[in-house]
Amino acid sequence: MTQPAPYIEVAAGTMRARVSGESGPRIIGLEVDGHGELLGSTAVVVDGDAGPVPLIGGHRLWSAPETRATTYVADAPVLTSELDGGVRVESNDTGQTLMKVMEVRPSGSSLIVDHTLVNVSSESVETAAWAITMVRLGGAVVIPVPERGLDEVGLQASFALVAWPYSDPADPRLTFDKSGARISVEEGPTFKVGVSSLLGRVEYVLGDLRFTKTIEPYDPTERYADLGAVIQVYVGSGFCEIETLGPLRNLTPGDSVTHREVWEVGSTTG
Repeated sequence: MTQPAPYIEVAAGTMRARVSGESGPRIIGLEVDGHGELLGSTAVVVDGDAGPVPLIGGHRLWSAPETRATTYVADAPVLTSELDGGVRVESNDTGQTLMKVMEVRPSGSSLIVDHTLVNVSSESVETAAWAITMVRLGGAVVIPVPERGLDEVGLQASFALVAWPYSDPADPRLTFDKSGARISVEEGPTFKVGVSSLLGRVEYVLGDLRFTKTIEPYDPTERYADLGAVIQVYVGSGFCEIETLGPLRNLTPGDSVTHREVWEVGSTTG
């Protein structure tokens, strides 16, 4: 019997993503020319209803809202297939309510990462696709906010900040300026915040490297988990996770929902 490949490499510009061919769906590494490995890893394990769930690291697909029963599900064996210069990876576990699918392919110098949840149960499920990227410590996450035009007087809010119960709003790692929110990725107490981003963009700055994830912006006509925080940042336990969230969908059996991220890298000096 042919053994699955440990990973499939998908290249775009200066990026080389390694997509696991064994379990997931998960991107297990992202090397950037001149900068080495960008993604982080961890030995932390969380308790799910069906047993322990290793967080592992890299980039993964979860489902929201976050619960131990539906979110904390361990990686499954996967089936892979070629796709437009990239790869399609889907979970192969008949015991799951939601089948997870990740498609990774190049688009010029960018990587397109599509995250799909398929309801394979016999009941309707309300869920949202939740894309989570673990990065190395030592940089800063920047969540830009829209610039105010000359004809605007600031009568409408430009973003909302959401905090989790274990987060200290006075944590010095969180700062603001006219360009947006900034979270220093360094050791300290567990901390998580989110933003209902009207730009749909989050950046990780590490030295002179800028890694950007772009999604569909927050849409006030949609329903979301986590009070509309479509961009979220978790720092704790020796790692940082940069997370994005799609809108909630009521999936009847066989229905699916897809959430897209566009990954780009550039220089902070260019």
